Parts: sequence; C-alpha cells; structure tokens
Amino acid sequence: MAKPDGSIIETPITANFREGLNVLQYFISTHGARKGLADTALKTANSGYLTRRLVDVAQDLVVTEDDCGTHGRYHDDSGYRGW
Repeated sequence: MAKPDGSIIETPITANFREGLNVLQYFISTHGARKGLADTALKTANSGYLTRRLVDVAQDLVVTEDDCGTHGRYHDDSGYRGW
C-alpha cells in the first residue's frame, strides 16, 4: 500500500475484509480507497467538462435531412423523432 503522498507503507496488509482487518490495516486501506475515489472524481470532472464543451458547440446544429446520402455509415432505426 502507499501513503497519500505516494511513498510506500512498510507495514503490509495481511488480511482482508472477509477475514477481518485490525484497526491499523483498515486505516492503511482507507488511503487507497480515498485515492481511487479522488482519481475517479477528477476523471469524471474532465469528461464532464469535455461533454459540456461539445454540447455548447453543437447546440445550434440542426439536422434537417433524414438521409444525407452517405453510404456505409450508421443508420438509426429506433423510430425516435426528437422533441
């Protein structure tokens, strides 16, 4: 396991949640769990920012043709007709 600053913790975790962790092992494992959640939150923030930018750019785009004449591309048969 690693500390929040990235350095290695010398005390290994030798048990698991099923077998039961002692207090020190549980506390050490929380560092990794928090780091994983923080990394996920940061990745979500970046992708959310990109999505927001793409929506801002494309919000004025209006599709007026059912078929633009291309061949070999995606065709939507869902029956969805918009708002």
